[in-house]
Amino acid sequence: GGDYKPSSYQALAINISELVSANDVAGLLELLDKLPKCEPVFSPYVEFLINSCDTGNYGVTISSFVLGKLEGMRLTTLQRASIELATDSKASEPLYPTQTLIEVLELIQEDNINELIKLYKILPKQQQANNDLADYLNLPHSTELSKVNLADPQSLIGTPLADEYWRLNNLYKIVDKKGELVIMVMNNAQVYVMDRLHRDGSKGNRLVILKSRQRGITTQRLINSLDKAMTTPNTKIGLQSFDLKSANAMAEKCRRAYNELPAAIRPKLVVDNNSELAFDNGSSIIIANTFRSQTLGSLHISEIGKISLDKMKAAEMTSGSFGAVSPTGDITLESTSEGGGDNLFFRLWEATKDEHSGWDGIFIGWLGIVENDKLLPNTADGDCFKKYDIDNPPALDKPLKDMLINLQKTLDITIEEEQIAWCISQYELLGKDIHSMLREYPATAEQAWSNSSEGLIFHQALTNNSHIDGKHSPHLPVYAVADIGISDQFAIILFQINLDAEVIILDHYADDSKTLEHYMSWIRCHEYPVTRLYLPHDSMKRELSTNTTIVYQARQLLKVDGISVEVLRRTQGLWNSISYARQLFPFVHFDMTRCSTLVTYLKAYRKKFVNGYYQDIAEHTPKISDSADAYRYLADAYRQHIT
Repeated sequence: GGDYKPSSYQALAINISELVSANDVAGLLELLDKLPKCEPVFSPYVEFLINSCDTGNYGVTISSFVLGKLEGMRLTTLQRASIELATDSKASEPLYPTQTLIEVLELIQEDNINELIKLYKILPKQQQANNDLADYLNLPHSTELSKVNLADPQSLIGTPLADEYWRLNNLYKIVDKKGELVIMVMNNAQVYVMDRLHRDGSKGNRLVILKSRQRGITTQRLINSLDKAMTTPNTKIGLQSFDLKSANAMAEKCRRAYNELPAAIRPKLVVDNNSELAFDNGSSIIIANTFRSQTLGSLHISEIGKISLDKMKAAEMTSGSFGAVSPTGDITLESTSEGGGDNLFFRLWEATKDEHSGWDGIFIGWLGIVENDKLLPNTADGDCFKKYDIDNPPALDKPLKDMLINLQKTLDITIEEEQIAWCISQYELLGKDIHSMLREYPATAEQAWSNSSEGLIFHQALTNNSHIDGKHSPHLPVYAVADIGISDQFAIILFQINLDAEVIILDHYADDSKTLEHYMSWIRCHEYPVTRLYLPHDSMKRELSTNTTIVYQARQLLKVDGISVEVLRRTQGLWNSISYARQLFPFVHFDMTRCSTLVTYLKAYRKKFVNGYYQDIAEHTPKISDSADAYRYLADAYRQHIT
């Protein structure tokens, strides 16, 4: 009983909002019943407020009640328009956010009819824009979004967009595995990576991710980088891959996700090219092969396994890129296990086992995340298994069957039929190559790294026995050995033999499609004067184009400098030659300032994989095989002519 006279329209709005928040329908109806007794003009605006607040399932009931109460009242055109604008008996949610209602009430309080009329003219358009954005974000229309901009963190407060996880699950569009443009929703593995990056907010995290393909980690890190650049003013984020083409492809994914955002909430791009995406909040995403002399807020490097195959790139990445990240910035490295075990990626992975190293490690396999030799539940990409027919799966090849049996024992799990069907399908897509399967889709970290050396011819002997302290001695003769290949790779190795009968490998050169004169000129003009060149037995074959042998031509080109040319005897069988070459490694010292590429090639020299097994046949791989053959000839020269 009694009249209700609010002290101000804003107080009235707050009062109603409190009743709505408490779902106090009875209180709202009582308020509506009291107001017309004292101030009939209040009623349309009370109805406007109620219908615009989040009243849950009571919106239709209240709208009907208000319209009934106001029936027969003498209202002005403006009042009637406000009721029609605010009330929709079919609405299942509020029509206007509370902030808009307060603005309306303040104008009424000021009796500012002109501004109120202007507001009612533009309000539908403003609200439509707000509604469109709310629809995109799957939020109620009552959410105030008119001032939201990702570049202004203050504008996000009070909205779901203030939460980083919410943005990464609701805001950004990506191309999925079906080639369709969809809103990214993080899978369990992606969320796990985010959680690990956030576990200590007081310092920068250094995260090494060894992974199977197609787990979405690269995409998640790219979208997170874009989000961080737009929501953190004045920060630089670096993206790096094994070459600029791949890095630019990452930038293009960021650009697409940016362009798909509603224009109203995204910051403006002030620089947009292949090397930088810069925003008007002072932040930018930089794409480069090194970040020396930069200061980065965070760095993401994709395919670090491939980068680690090139020792010079790996060294520059360590000193130039890692060193550019601030102490509080994050570094994330991710890759499959490309290359052999003795490279930067492997050493960083091993460092994650030391709690004092500063590096944290995550393994994400095709079965899920493995931590402390246990498969974490619900971390597999379950959707990828569903489409594979398990009623009539093809027979398992022995290598794949053995792999799956060992996995079940190692992880103490049962691999489901649909997972086996998926595994078979990927295995067949990879040409039934177990080496490729283990590299692209490992299930454990041990499986990934063991695959790196399986089938490799020189890797173990070279890694365990050779030395990297080779230096030229001006008091010893310099020899050259070459694998000839005018249309293929022509590989040359320079070396010395010291007084302890040890081999000092000084330099390495390989190229293709050059003339013999070019390669002989490289030997003649080298800063280390060469005294003798060793050529393989097939250099004695005559060339149709010149009707002379390679060895004859080489002697003619080198005799002016007094460099002799010797032809090696044919070794009885390739694997005898390989055996001699392996046995030599304990006595070999590499000058790594000139021979890092040679060492990389030697480690990658591999047996041929046929019908699920590695055969005693050397795989011919351009560059790798030719340089490995040159090293075999060096071992033959050492055995036949020098010692």
